[in-house]
Amino acid sequence: MKSLIAMIASSILGVTSIYNVETNTIDNSNVIVLNNEEFVSLNDRVTPDNSAIFYINEDFAKKIDNSGTSLISVENNNSTVEEELILAGKYNFILKDIEYDGEIYGTSSSTLETISNKINFIMTQINDDSYFEGKKVSNNNSRIDEGVIVDSNWKKIDERRIDIDCTTDGEHFGDVSEWRTTFKLTESSDVYYAFINETFIKPNPDKTDYRTDSLVCKFKPDSNSHVQLRNYGPKFKNEDATISYSLNAGTSISSMISVSYVTLDDAPWVYDRGSLTDNYGEVFFGYLSTFENSGKYYEYNISQTYQACVFLTKTTASSGSFVTRQDRTISIQRDGFWSNKLAHFNFESEVVVNN
Repeated sequence: MKSLIAMIASSILGVTSIYNVETNTIDNSNVIVLNNEEFVSLNDRVTPDNSAIFYINEDFAKKIDNSGTSLISVENNNSTVEEELILAGKYNFILKDIEYDGEIYGTSSSTLETISNKINFIMTQINDDSYFEGKKVSNNNSRIDEGVIVDSNWKKIDERRIDIDCTTDGEHFGDVSEWRTTFKLTESSDVYYAFINETFIKPNPDKTDYRTDSLVCKFKPDSNSHVQLRNYGPKFKNEDATISYSLNAGTSISSMISVSYVTLDDAPWVYDRGSLTDNYGEVFFGYLSTFENSGKYYEYNISQTYQACVFLTKTTASSGSFVTRQDRTISIQRDGFWSNKLAHFNFESEVVVNN
């Protein structure tokens, strides 16, 4: 195992050094492989300027028992599986004096080699500037999509990217990257936070058999945190080619957050599954006609697609730090010649906010 780990780390470092020569963007990079105990207790990371450090949990696959993948049903050669995602790696890098954090998730089918390939991909994106593709630098010093506008009274307190390897039973269904940015409203007697999530889903392009089926975004503050979910979006979609919505904290100062991006005229279907009464938000993005092999739905379903949701919370300055759950289910359909398979990739994640 240790020789394989050394080979993977050497391969990653070798690839990144080539990119350094060509772009000179990240001067140094390092891959550190830890056991589960070391990985869980990892904190206070120190990264030099223009450097990147990746941490891999060598035991991540062991944390997924036989229940990590479960077959839900098989009917008329159509199968449905549930795949648990687990945190396999973390990284951070400093570029132009700004620090960025990220996480890498894998499945029971992911390997150390899979995670190393994901690290290579991330380093390539950092050094050829595609890591921030389509993202502007806002007046809050955050990297958000061109269609997301955040009032200057919101201050960025955390920003990270999550990368996911969507593989089940050795079959690669696709890849997901999600940007998560947390803002805090300034100059307000009550304390408001905004959680902006931007999800990019890219099905496996092989033979165009893989199509995005749905995305479910869940948000739930800890029941003991005295945090109220005040609003979230989107809650619905009109029959036009744009998902567009605006939210604000309802205070005396300007606190508008608006989101607008182009989709199809009636896809994806957006459905509000949450309940503010229960302090719970859930947004369902449903893709249409995933078995069609031509036409507008086909092109949309096989391509990388972007969806964005926003959750607003309110608490008091005396409530201290709190935890929110931000769980996801990414579903990708494989339209096969003899059989079809729908894979639900589920992961649970906690966001700790130091109020």
